[in-house]
Amino acid sequence: MTVLHASAVVSVVRPGLRLWLSADPLGLAAGASVARWTDLSGCNGHATEATQRPTFQPATVQGLAVVQFDGVNDLMTGAVGGVSTEVTVLAVVKFASVASGGGVLELATTGGGTRCLALFQESSAMKLRLTGSPNALASQVTYAFSDTSGYHLLAGTHDTASRSLRQDGVAKATTTYTDPLPATPTEYQVGSLYPPSYPLPGSLAELLLYDRVLPPSELAMLERSLGARYGLAIP
Repeated sequence: MTVLHASAVVSVVRPGLRLWLSADPLGLAAGASVARWTDLSGCNGHATEATQRPTFQPATVQGLAVVQFDGVNDLMTGAVGGVSTEVTVLAVVKFASVASGGGVLELATTGGGTRCLALFQESSAMKLRLTGSPNALASQVTYAFSDTSGYHLLAGTHDTASRSLRQDGVAKATTTYTDPLPATPTEYQVGSLYPPSYPLPGSLAELLLYDRVLPPSELAMLERSLGARYGLAIP
């Protein structure tokens, strides 16, 4: 699938796409609160928030907008379906601070009843963790991360036998610890982890979620496309 946005053509792999949040198409006024972030995947998993809303910041990276989270209590939630055994998540994000950590995305059952999988920064490290698993720490994948100077493309994959993390098109860490998702997620949260915790001090430009582990060729295509869109150096 190729989608035309304001300043770039983005090639997006369609099969298995369960969530696609892109800030620029929101087209709000500078500093406007984001009450609803439209899901472009066609799965109607729109992110919403009644009170603790992030803000829209236009023309921020490569002339494109971002959604900015305050690192205090901003967050958004939405419904997600079809994710059961495999996951790929990609996010274009900038951290304004790494002092207190920050949640990019977490999957869970409704209301965070059973936490499933989270992509977040903590203690100068990027982590992909099966948050509701009794083996959460043993099975997590992590690498050193403390950059606040610019945007990065983060990519994480999970299946029952392994987890991996990539940054800007480069493999950073893999674990082969066998562990399934603790439950079938029905909800997601961006800009924070549950219950909420680890609010994100930073900005999110794009986020895609798949219900499968993308093969290397598809993942590389997505990374190059998003890298070109946001001016990131992707090998």
